[in-house]
Amino acid sequence: MRKIFTLFTALATALTINATTVTWQATDLVDIANGDVINNLNVKVNDNISFSLSKGESDKNCTFRKNSTYPAMIILYSKNSITFTANDATIESIKFIVNTTAGSATPGWSLQDDAKNTYTASADTWTGSVSSIIFTDKSAAQITGIEITYSADGQPDTPDPTPGDFATANLVFNENQVATGEEARHLTLSDNGAEIVFTSDSNNAQVDKSNGFFGTTEDYITLQYRYRPGGKSSKGVESVNKGVITLPCDGTLYIYAFNNQSDDRAIQIIQDNATVFDHSYRADDYAEVPTSSSVRKIYPVYSVALKKGTSYFLWPDNQLMLFGFRFEPKQISTAIDEIHTDSPLPDDLPAYDLMGRRVNENYKGIVIVGGKKYLRR
Repeated sequence: MRKIFTLFTALATALTINATTVTWQATDLVDIANGDVINNLNVKVNDNISFSLSKGESDKNCTFRKNSTYPAMIILYSKNSITFTANDATIESIKFIVNTTAGSATPGWSLQDDAKNTYTASADTWTGSVSSIIFTDKSAAQITGIEITYSADGQPDTPDPTPGDFATANLVFNENQVATGEEARHLTLSDNGAEIVFTSDSNNAQVDKSNGFFGTTEDYITLQYRYRPGGKSSKGVESVNKGVITLPCDGTLYIYAFNNQSDDRAIQIIQDNATVFDHSYRADDYAEVPTSSSVRKIYPVYSVALKKGTSYFLWPDNQLMLFGFRFEPKQISTAIDEIHTDSPLPDDLPAYDLMGRRVNENYKGIVIVGGKKYLRR
């Protein structure tokens, strides 16, 4: 459960238990000179909030301006972007403070979020509930400050969800996400309360169709779409290139990925400032299964136990072929050996199929109820 509080005196009465608001001003960039290029700058607002600036497809970089006539401001040109990331928190709103200094025209700026909603000088506050979000400039935005309202994670003061509250989440890339370049630089996978948001600063980012086989030679699955993020997570959790994982409860995350390059490439997962998964993928890390026309490569599935909340998925060396994930909540038992064919099914407990997905009373076949398998005819 999240504990909510406020730091903004002007809103203390209304928001004492609702949100924290933090303000960042362009004047905080004391080491940046007038006209400096600040492309790919990473800014830490506080322990919970950071943002980064990235150059888009335009030939103009993000710049910084301050002189006797104009206030200090970040100028984002067409297709440049600003990415906000929350650490152990959820961003609730972002207000852009823009240049309206006397002597200059009111800027006709507009920013577009990843849902294609546009924000202008007359409607300058985004609201929502995310751990990471990208805004892309459409008309030379001149930003002098940013107000960010967020809810921060606190210590749980209510019991964890009861068994069966969450089902297995299948987080795999699909045909609707096929894209290249800027359109592939921000992607979200979500299912059954679990979510992973990927961001990339590379125009080489891509989602395309390419079969991947994962498991063992006796038991494997086929996934048909892969994500190639481009670049690497060179700055750890502060990198633009990363995945932000949000889980509804404790459980196990299974990773479907492989490396088809000659050099080894690693995947890391960071939670609570600790590395909980660090594996170096080799190009020869697969088993072979003969088929009628060729030899099929079967790649192993690695897993990591994660706690409820936020963690970070990183590729520090360079990109891999990433096909997706499966998240199994800790509350759902998978160690079931016996199928009960004669015993009546309990009608006061939720039922799941063999993939861990919750099903209704009309579902026929083998179901899992209360940690036991039943055959429903």
